[in-house]
Amino acid sequence: MTYTPVSQEFDIKNTIAGTDAYYKDGRLSILDTENGFPQIWTKGITNAPYFTKSLQEILQARTYTFVAAVNTVYSVDISQTIKKDGSRTTKKISFDSTGTSATNAVILAGLIASANNLGLEITAAGASATSFTVTAKTGYATFYESGLTNLTVASAQTTYAPSGTASAAITTVIAPASTAADRISGTNVVTVETAAAHLLRPGDYVQIATTTGFLMTYTDNVPLSNNTDFGKTFSGAIGGKFRVATVPTSTTFTLDGVTGNGGTNTGACTINTINVAFLTTLGSETIATGKTLNVVDVATMTVASVSSNDTVGTAGTSGSFRVGVGGTGTRFLIEGINTNGSLNSGTITITEVAQNSRFTYNDLTNLIGQPSAISGDTYSTISFTYSESDGNFVGSNGGMGKFVSLYVNESQTASSLFMFNLYKALESGNVR
Repeated sequence: MTYTPVSQEFDIKNTIAGTDAYYKDGRLSILDTENGFPQIWTKGITNAPYFTKSLQEILQARTYTFVAAVNTVYSVDISQTIKKDGSRTTKKISFDSTGTSATNAVILAGLIASANNLGLEITAAGASATSFTVTAKTGYATFYESGLTNLTVASAQTTYAPSGTASAAITTVIAPASTAADRISGTNVVTVETAAAHLLRPGDYVQIATTTGFLMTYTDNVPLSNNTDFGKTFSGAIGGKFRVATVPTSTTFTLDGVTGNGGTNTGACTINTINVAFLTTLGSETIATGKTLNVVDVATMTVASVSSNDTVGTAGTSGSFRVGVGGTGTRFLIEGINTNGSLNSGTITITEVAQNSRFTYNDLTNLIGQPSAISGDTYSTISFTYSESDGNFVGSNGGMGKFVSLYVNESQTASSLFMFNLYKALESGNVR
């Protein structure tokens, strides 16, 4: 017997409480959804959740340069997806200087007029006396070029100057609190305090070492370990790997799956991130959560993407990574990375990557028929399939397969804790 799962979609868009996702008596419950999320028997969930991070739209921009000459054709083919069926439309930006005065101004005006009259979702404007920039319009963020004739091209994407200190420009290091006893403490709940805002979120991973006088022990939940680590104790220079459980303040976070001995730490306490890193810019910048940044010319330190689902990059000197905590400032969290733990020695370049957004305000209007109250927000999605009847899997007699998608507004303060608690609830229900 074959089932086509019934699709259900739930929009968690405005006020999100971290405790809105919880697990009790074998059932998963989620509060404050638009349409009333059903209680789900966790053992009836037939696959691990599929989690996709949202992206912030970044409009593509390319600058084309020419050298003025008589009797010359300047052209470039531009392809863009503007039709609902997903097919691309290709048009040619072109100007022929034959029979004209062939001055810079004449050629520039001709190419700009050609670009703006193609019927594509782009805008062209002069960049200099001998160049013009083509920028995609909102909602049609990317385009493709080919067949350049008598034109040269360069990216016109926004770049951000990195910190003048190479080892601080990209790093995984978090400075601990100045007082040794405050750096790590607790018994049932282990709390770590940092010298400045750490930017970590529930679910991020850290390596903590060089503690003295304070011991940590893995409990029955053993993140980033194997089953033989249950009851293992960590202290000293070797330390251990831990998952962030909560973020009480901007300079404190608690650890998941460990208890402390309540002792007083006297050690230096080193903190390094595992699945995220930090970019430091030279001056204050505005970089929104969900934007993708291309980082080039990293040296000594190696940076590799963890998952192609969230990041696109290659190991070594460069990669493109999603901004996990944005805003305005000089320090930004990027996610989905692995590093070798070395300090960067290269003078890096940071550039925005053109990309279409996923699960934005407009997308949600179409997907669930209910517009978000706040336009411009980006949404993560969490999807899984479950059987409505206890004990039955999708496709078995009596089982009614349902495919559930949750759209979570990332702009809400508690969204990270909500997603972490949802993951923990599924983990507690032995969903793999």
